[in-house]
Amino acid sequence: MQVCITSKEGAKGRTFSASALAYLTREDMVPSRGSVLRPLVFIYACSLRESKAFTANARLGREIQITKKRSLELLRAFDYTFKHQTLANAIVTTAYLKEYLEIDPGMVDPRGIQFCLCPTSIDLDIPGEGDIQQLTNHLGLASAYLREEEEWGTEALYFNQMKLDEALRLSPLVAAFLDRRSHSPILQDKYFKVQLTIALSRRHLLRERITYEEGLDFPLQGWVCSIGHKEFDELLVKETRIFLKAKKGQR
Repeated sequence: MQVCITSKEGAKGRTFSASALAYLTREDMVPSRGSVLRPLVFIYACSLRESKAFTANARLGREIQITKKRSLELLRAFDYTFKHQTLANAIVTTAYLKEYLEIDPGMVDPRGIQFCLCPTSIDLDIPGEGDIQQLTNHLGLASAYLREEEEWGTEALYFNQMKLDEALRLSPLVAAFLDRRSHSPILQDKYFKVQLTIALSRRHLLRERITYEEGLDFPLQGWVCSIGHKEFDELLVKETRIFLKAKKGQR
């Protein structure tokens, strides 16, 4: 999708173009301004000739027109990070908010835990059949204890919330991002991390987010988490208790 940015308003402004590859938005993290979206991450490609000018104007917070009725804005106050990859005939730039997308935000945010995962296939290990079977056995026991505590029936199960192979691949990243954004220690057990990931998904605190705009080259898939510290601590205590019960196989 071709997008454009103008260096200044009026007849004397110059227009620079780029190819929008992907972007991801989340209203509760970075609210939009009407039809002007403020993305968590925006990936675009420019010719070698126009890349510097396009990026300079994007850094200044000028609107990037993506359709007749919609645009993107990389607001200067948000302090976007820009990373570039030079190819044969183009420069691919990723602009993102490091507080949400980098594993270590630098400090624990007193307002709560918020992050966005946009992993590539390289970042995720492919689980084996043995892992899936052991995970299934563990979650079967955990679901029984959870049902006893919550009395929700089938809604209390850890199954049918996320695909188990997806949860197993994603959970190490989820746990790592949680660990850097919370003061509470997380059990370093592979299956506990999966259980915690699914528990967040079950409560709609970890959601899959896909931004698809007609014409985008690569619709971006991500997982977004948003939870207060008190709510997370209560969830962590509960899931730890259930995990230890299932581990022992006792009631």
